[in-house]
Amino acid sequence: MLGHFPVTRSDTSVYESGRYWSVVTDFHDDHGQPKAERVHDLLHGLPINSILDIGCGSGRALVALCDMTGAKGYGIDLSPEPIAFANQHYGNERVRYAVADPRSLSGISYDLVMLLDVFEHVDDYIGFLRSVRPLGRYFAFSIPLDMNVTSILFGGYMRARKLVGHLHYFTKDSALATVEYAGFKVIGYRYADPGIRYGSAGELFASCLRVTARRISHNMETKLFGGNGIFVLAEVAD
Repeated sequence: MLGHFPVTRSDTSVYESGRYWSVVTDFHDDHGQPKAERVHDLLHGLPINSILDIGCGSGRALVALCDMTGAKGYGIDLSPEPIAFANQHYGNERVRYAVADPRSLSGISYDLVMLLDVFEHVDDYIGFLRSVRPLGRYFAFSIPLDMNVTSILFGGYMRARKLVGHLHYFTKDSALATVEYAGFKVIGYRYADPGIRYGSAGELFASCLRVTARRISHNMETKLFGGNGIFVLAEVAD
């Protein structure tokens, strides 16, 4: 269960100090496999021999994608807690994890750089995105879609700020525009496509409304209800 996460201005120390992971205690481990599958779907057979995962969390997404592609992987995070978890559970001869800042990796290039649910936590997210462009050929982003009609009416985007430290909020269109503005060319994207939940009558009703809207228009569903996020594959623009 998540508690309230205190977000303050320019407070990057919450990740380095471990305060973020004192709230998100599972390191988002259960998200890793489905994230890897969605990124893999976007690759469409592109040759990927090396992968850098920035903000790798538990490390599960990286090792899963390396297993799918046969690539070698390097996962980095600012916090020692998720890196210790990743090395204990997923580290092997092909996949390594370390506490590191991506700015320390100048001169190194990877076939694929992943930033999965990362830059919405960064104060200067445009500057951050531009700074990582030299690190790879292709880039995979997972971007939460916190800004939608339901979220605005009921304050969901502010809950994302309090619970998991989101500083910036996106729709599908603003997410894609952000990636392009930062100097990338979008190759493809797909929605996270949250499914039906049966935990309560309210969740079931909300999920049924979502599925009904999706049948009319995927974009309509996203604008009304948001979703887990959008996955984007991009390359550095000329």
